[in-house]
Amino acid sequence: MNRSALFLLLATVFGLSPGWCFAQQKASDSGLMAYLPLRVDMADHSPANVPVKTNGTVVLRDGGAYFDGKDTSSLELPHLHFANRPFAVSMWIKVTGKNPMYGLIQQEETNTWNRWLHIMLRGGRQPYLGFLMNDAISPEQIPAWAWAHLVFMYTGVRQELWINGRLLCARKCEAYEGANGVTLIGRSPDWSNVPTRNFEGYMREIRIYGRSLSVSEIVTLYNRDNGSPAAVKLASANSAVQNPDPPLSDALAAEVGIPFLEIDGGKLIITAESGQIYEVQATSDLNRPWQFLTTLTNQNGVVEYNDPDAPKSTQRFYRVKTK
Repeated sequence: MNRSALFLLLATVFGLSPGWCFAQQKASDSGLMAYLPLRVDMADHSPANVPVKTNGTVVLRDGGAYFDGKDTSSLELPHLHFANRPFAVSMWIKVTGKNPMYGLIQQEETNTWNRWLHIMLRGGRQPYLGFLMNDAISPEQIPAWAWAHLVFMYTGVRQELWINGRLLCARKCEAYEGANGVTLIGRSPDWSNVPTRNFEGYMREIRIYGRSLSVSEIVTLYNRDNGSPAAVKLASANSAVQNPDPPLSDALAAEVGIPFLEIDGGKLIITAESGQIYEVQATSDLNRPWQFLTTLTNQNGVVEYNDPDAPKSTQRFYRVKTK
């Protein structure tokens, strides 16, 4: 495990705390609510056969669907049932625009807490899974002009963000509650306080599941489309799991050195192997630079820190770096 790797980034909202969770399911395409390969047509190829409407300019070219980023450009599906259940969205994307923030998928019931699903790139092209003020963001960004495999998942307990077969963020939270609204692919929420844009670039192999995915399934989906062998191993310096089959428990994850961050109001509690040193950064606005908070040394497996600025913010994002 790379000691200099950023390992977790979490938003603190309503005192919700994060954690790690690995679903146990066989590798298959069961539970698909929609599947858009976007290779030869814009149709849904799942058993559900949901209708897909093209808005604006979305064209098939160069191995995917190209979205031009204009105001109306998107693919429109009917309401898909994400509320109060586990779900997962797997997709390949290649950003070609210059903006750092883009919408990928959104579904709005109302502009109220936990009823507006938004799957996005926020900050500096960092994958973001939001239910509206109940959100998680990856500590790492994806590059422009390169294909990246992303998985956005709610396990029934936690939001998880995966990039190229690696678990980058896990956050304990309440389930999404929106029960209405069409499902828009490539469309960004129209927010005045967040400078996000409709997606500009390519998408392909969009799979939307009405269940969570196992580690093996996620890695298989990543390997299936990038020319790599279909192996179930996260071979990366930043990998959260080195042997994901069978799935790891939280306790075992801690034993192999995966830091576990829990947030209780303004208190941060990091549990991991002793001897690790952490640099903690925070921000209340992803449009602004990260601020250094403190350096912590884990002497005996658990270390705590109280953020003095947490009570002043309605939401707070943390980034922790192991040294």
